[in-house]
Amino acid sequence: MNETTLNLHIGKIHLRKRGKKGIYQLDIRFRDIENDNRYRDSTCTNKLKDAMVIAQEKAESEFKRRRAGIIIRKNITPQNYIKNIHIPWLTTQIGKPFDNKPNGIYTPRKYKNDTQILRKWFYPWLLHKSWEHVETSKFGRDLTSHLRNDVADSTISSYLGVFNRMLRQAEIESLTTSSALKGVPALAQSGTTIGQSNPNAYAVFTDDMMHQIFTYQREKIEKTTHKGFKRTYIQTYAFTRILADTGIRPFTVCPLTFEMFEEQGDMIILDRQEKNKRYNAQGGQMTRDALDDLRKLYLSEGTNVKQHKHLPLIHHAPCGNSYNGKPVEPKTQIVQFYANITRTIRALGFFDMADREDRKYRNYSIRKWHINKSIQQGELGESIAKRVGHTYAVLERFYLDKYAKQHKKADIWGMQEKKRNTI
Repeated sequence: MNETTLNLHIGKIHLRKRGKKGIYQLDIRFRDIENDNRYRDSTCTNKLKDAMVIAQEKAESEFKRRRAGIIIRKNITPQNYIKNIHIPWLTTQIGKPFDNKPNGIYTPRKYKNDTQILRKWFYPWLLHKSWEHVETSKFGRDLTSHLRNDVADSTISSYLGVFNRMLRQAEIESLTTSSALKGVPALAQSGTTIGQSNPNAYAVFTDDMMHQIFTYQREKIEKTTHKGFKRTYIQTYAFTRILADTGIRPFTVCPLTFEMFEEQGDMIILDRQEKNKRYNAQGGQMTRDALDDLRKLYLSEGTNVKQHKHLPLIHHAPCGNSYNGKPVEPKTQIVQFYANITRTIRALGFFDMADREDRKYRNYSIRKWHINKSIQQGELGESIAKRVGHTYAVLERFYLDKYAKQHKKADIWGMQEKKRNTI
């Protein structure tokens, strides 16, 4: 039998098989609704028993929406919606409060970050997917698995927040019945500030691992004869040393130019702004050497950094403005060099390793190494917290290696002095 009927108080459902797989389609005309009272949809199953349950649930949910005056229209795909409707709509939200956090303001920087995430991570993934796909738990699980190939869990949590905002708006515009992504497994939670990630999700590099990273990068410079590759390796080595020496966050959305570095005696002060907070990071001789290497590189190409202090710290040569054979925009260049550091971590096998708490080694592990190394060398935690841009409470909670070798207890009773006096 190819047709089955279900008599409900909201109307009569007709279930008919369609297609080669015999998928049951439901068709109902709702009672007590004058206009737009017909509803048709797929049950996505060829098993009659399951189709009857699914059809009733779908029909009753749709009846409630129709009674409320909401008609779901699906005349645009999720992929086209992101590109042609949602991203243009986001431009109208700049300067306005967030829909789910009224105390926060949607800034131009947040808009730039969100649109980059939507275009890079979600737009390609939505190809050939319908709103029905997006509403399933399977879609949420598959999307998370896809992102986990390249992105840390704490960052995925932040990215999915951007996607959920798109879903909330799509629901308002009657394109979907769900305002949140389903089926997402437990993830390391990330804050809502732009570029913020959960530092507790990352392991701390050891001294030996940092030594291997620097050695590997130097060898890449020495062994290559390709001019373009050598240039990239010099920049990557310089950039890694600056991250390790200053402890700044490895964020891709924060600008970094030569004019932000200021010589102050033995110190180099970096005027840094991250997570809507401004602070002065501090570098030393390693930062100075890295900056000198970059100045020499750019001078050999005809660019005097002293005459162009606004120049991005990492940029492409005027005649070599490409990456993997493709043109590169200035705003994406810094992102590529963070990726180059990740390639170093992968090449050394660290990327697939985890510490005893199952935390991964990523770019952020350089910052965690810097903070813990500074503690080991006797610098006060409060001083470190101030120059790396957060409070001591945050440093203590997320950054300090609780498995580090404990220091010898201070001689608060002066016993060592008494011992010396008895000799």
